[in-house]
Amino acid sequence: MTRLRLIAALALVFVVAAGSPAKPMSSANVTVVVENLRSADGDVRVALWSAADGFTEADSVVAETKEKAQFGSVILRLAGLPTGRYAVVSYHDENGNGDFDRTFLGLPKEGLGFSNGAWIDLGPPAFDEAAVDVEAPNEVIIVKLRY
Repeated sequence: MTRLRLIAALALVFVVAAGSPAKPMSSANVTVVVENLRSADGDVRVALWSAADGFTEADSVVAETKEKAQFGSVILRLAGLPTGRYAVVSYHDENGNGDFDRTFLGLPKEGLGFSNGAWIDLGPPAFDEAAVDVEAPNEVIIVKLRY
């Protein structure tokens, strides 16, 4: 191939690539069903993280929402999330103070749950223990609270 043909071929590749629309990022609507609420007091809060780095730290939350508590279960919805891997944490803010209350030993005073049924041992579970893949346009994740 002559140098001129090579240059023409490369130019064609760049023109075609530049004219190709970027693949749109898929998004999903996530429904989180929080089960095992012991009362209708306060609120139920849900937060999602997308990486192990910063998991359970407030400044690393990707999305969050809250709903009024109901005895038994509550449904919370998060719309337009990029598809990917998320870990979900939910708690029952029974006194409605906006904080996750703990005993003087650091143990939970309010209901707490993670996706995949992951649970704390001597601290929160690892991100991978709680992570779920959100790939479909509409995903449902169930979190069971423990008190």
